[in-house]
Amino acid sequence: MNGQQTGWRPPRRFSVTVQRLARPPMPWTWTIHEDDATEPYHRSSRFYGSAEEAWAVGRAMLTRLTGPNPVTRTGGTRCEVSEGGPIPN
Repeated sequence: MNGQQTGWRPPRRFSVTVQRLARPPMPWTWTIHEDDATEPYHRSSRFYGSAEEAWAVGRAMLTRLTGPNPVTRTGGTRCEVSEGGPIPN
């Protein structure tokens, strides 16, 4: 019996990347990628003043999207969530 017959799938793996895409004072943005996917799973809709700030918000969003109670996705492969800042624990 293989995974296709039992409905088992390997767990999905994600990573956060931070890039400098604009000029100061707010040049940094983040994206969440699913392993082996060509397009980002989710992308920041705003820019941040430092790479550390972008990283913190991207990691918080990754936890929010893939945690035990993930944010409800709205169609397709994109999701509509607010990214006003780091999500408190």
